[in-house]
Amino acid sequence: MSLVDGDKLNVRRTAPRVNSSDDVTNRMAHNTMSNTYRASGGSVTPRMVFKNSIIMWVDSNDKVSSVYGYIPEISSIPVQIIAKQGFDVFLDVLNGEVERPRV
Repeated sequence: MSLVDGDKLNVRRTAPRVNSSDDVTNRMAHNTMSNTYRASGGSVTPRMVFKNSIIMWVDSNDKVSSVYGYIPEISSIPVQIIAKQGFDVFLDVLNGEVERPRV
């Protein structure tokens, strides 16, 4: 689907519409029943969580591998923290000084 203004008849473009039709109402990933691709039978379930003005990436071991957003205990501007693989941002990088939001 294109989000380009397609009103070619009016100079002010008062009746915009998509440039082409998109008849697919439910676009699935890789012939699965989901919008997000996950290999069948895989036990890895990483996820992205929005909580308390931050975005957290949580790995399959329930460790926060990356954080982006406002953490008032650290800074008044958004911060981005990425932990090494297998480490947790709140436990290993911030040494437990900032409480991890409940997810």
